[in-house]
Amino acid sequence: MSQGPFSALKSRWRTILNALIAPLSFLACCPLHSLHPVVVNRVADNERDMRATAKKIGILLVGWAFILFGVAGLILPILHGTVFLLIGLTILSSEYVWAHRLLSKIRNRFPSVTARLEQATTAAHEWVSKVFHRRGPPTR
Repeated sequence: MSQGPFSALKSRWRTILNALIAPLSFLACCPLHSLHPVVVNRVADNERDMRATAKKIGILLVGWAFILFGVAGLILPILHGTVFLLIGLTILSSEYVWAHRLLSKIRNRFPSVTARLEQATTAAHEWVSKVFHRRGPPTR
């Protein structure tokens, strides 16, 4: 019974792959806490980075959605466009400098809007705190 022309090549590749995989085999049998502290810190950093990125994407999506609703509200008689625009600017002001500047100009120009905006921001923060069980003042 002959083994074929590629049996020696298969054997050599199998040996090379086993040599490459052998140093990593401890990962399959060890719990994460028993790994080297550098590996554990990298995993924790990656998880923290992923959460921060997901939070930033969520903030951007919600903020831009409110801006789009605000633009639609300026055209449609059903929605209050200025309210949605102010909410969207408030949300986006944490991520974009231009939104923060525009919101500051609006606050300086219309002080009555500023008082309502502060009340709305506080109410929204309280609601988010209840829903997500977070504490502390709203960030600016």
